[in-house]
Amino acid sequence: MAIKDKHHAFIFGIAAGVPSHELASEKVLYATDAPYEFRDELLPRWLLAHDGWTDWDSPARVVRRDARGKLAYTWQSWEAFIDWMTATLDAALVDERQAGASEGDTTAPNLAALRAGMAAAEAPLTDATRPHALKAGLEAGVPFAEPEWGYVVYLHDVPLELCRALLGWLSARFPSDPDGSTNPAFWVDEDGRAALMSARWEEFIYWLCKLLTDALDGLENAREQTEEGN
Repeated sequence: MAIKDKHHAFIFGIAAGVPSHELASEKVLYATDAPYEFRDELLPRWLLAHDGWTDWDSPARVVRRDARGKLAYTWQSWEAFIDWMTATLDAALVDERQAGASEGDTTAPNLAALRAGMAAAEAPLTDATRPHALKAGLEAGVPFAEPEWGYVVYLHDVPLELCRALLGWLSARFPSDPDGSTNPAFWVDEDGRAALMSARWEEFIYWLCKLLTDALDGLENAREQTEEGN
């Protein structure tokens, strides 16, 4: 992966964030600025699944090009993608619980930062929370801290819109408390702040992308069947 791509990748801290730009007085997301994990497949496929959104002759289109021919999407379509993503992840976790998968304790003390992030995602953004929101450009990125032995992601740095899904994923897969460093997912610093091991963060992102890919497969199959029926 190129260094530029790493700056846009969740698994490398997405230091570039998800910046917005103004194009012809309209707020847009350039395709190259989308998160690396969404850029080439998930986001374009999701847009294509909506009638007219990528049709240059359609009044419903959400794709744009600047004077250089650079592709961009309306910011509203990016926000709609995030809404679809969170709803899809929520539904997947419900399905896992109904299928008998292990359900951990989401009230565990080490998960407090995720609960706070989940609440912030459902409330109006503030100066403190906006840098951590995908819908607001994720200016803070997802910075990695580096204890002497490796990399971690503090739970308070997780993007707000991913907190609910990560809370459910962690509580089911790593339910024990990290005190005593017996838990393979967490590290706790001297101030008691919980952080996620970078390998676990990467696992979560891969799980997220797999779920979204499967959901898109379903959307596309349903659309094909509808078109065949017509």
